Amino acid sequence: MLYLIALPLGLILSLFLTPMARALAIKYSFLDVPDGRRYHGAAVPLLGGLAFTVSVVVTWLLTHLVAGIPLETAEVLIGSGFLLSFFLGIYDDKNGMKARWKLLGQFICGLVLVAGCYVAGWMEPRALFPLLVVWVVAIMNAMNFLDNMDGIASGVTGLASLTFLFLLALHGQWVGVIIAGATCGASLGFLKFNFSPARIFLGDAGSLPMGYLLSALSITAAESASIDAMVPPLIVLGYPVFDITFVTVVRIKERRRFYQGGKDHSSHRLAALSLSTRKTALVIYALCLTLGAIALMVDGLQDSALSFSMLGMLFVCFVFLGLRLEKVGSNAPPQELATK
Repeated sequence: MLYLIALPLGLILSLFLTPMARALAIKYSFLDVPDGRRYHGAAVPLLGGLAFTVSVVVTWLLTHLVAGIPLETAEVLIGSGFLLSFFLGIYDDKNGMKARWKLLGQFICGLVLVAGCYVAGWMEPRALFPLLVVWVVAIMNAMNFLDNMDGIASGVTGLASLTFLFLLALHGQWVGVIIAGATCGASLGFLKFNFSPARIFLGDAGSLPMGYLLSALSITAAESASIDAMVPPLIVLGYPVFDITFVTVVRIKERRRFYQGGKDHSSHRLAALSLSTRKTALVIYALCLTLGAIALMVDGLQDSALSFSMLGMLFVCFVFLGLRLEKVGSNAPPQELATK
């Protein structure tokens, strides 16, 4: 049970470190300045990712120390990839990075993470290795995409990792419980300062590590690699997967570059339905909580027919949601429109 201290410890550390990161960002002018593609209208301090990353790493190590168990080789690998995702993000925040180099860095993070999962024995079928690397890159980008409005990425990460904590605890996967607890606590602590009106932003230095950890938790939760085991993690991450799929499809249909930012995400379109930024975030939190409850139910019942039925039903629901949101006016910047 000592593993469970990771959540409150991560929460306390994040609450303590985030104001320090904000002050540091202001001192060194590490700010997110509006450029027409952002949802905010004034410069906001970055370096939220620094507070999140330090909180997770310190919590991870302290929990092992308190529990009296050594770090596993797999954790060292996974932790290395986590730090790499942070440095990749903070470099992009400060200097900018071409999409292809950023993608290459994400693939390296994915390789390190998946290698760690195989070393730990969490995954056995070697044929899945490349697919899992692609999955890691997809979730990293999905969380990067979700960091588009106050409180969205941090709130989704906190709720998803909380669900993973329950899933992993039920299956006695205590290393995963530590990671989930640290992620959840650090995310929710940061959310106090990131909820609308946000006083600090994550930046890529926060959204990429968040996506990295969520993909790690999803692989850990799908330990057996059976279809039944893979369905709950997929449901937990249903909203991030939906948002990146929705945005990519719409931008391609509108002949725009899918990797460039814009105010045309599902969250922006929900806000366009006369919802405030806060109410939009709360609607998304409710959706994530619902998906988490469904994932726990599916995992508990262990019924293949139910798993596939629920997955199919959610897919149809997300398709209808996407079709409805597509009709809502997009606020994409005109310079993103591609010419023939």
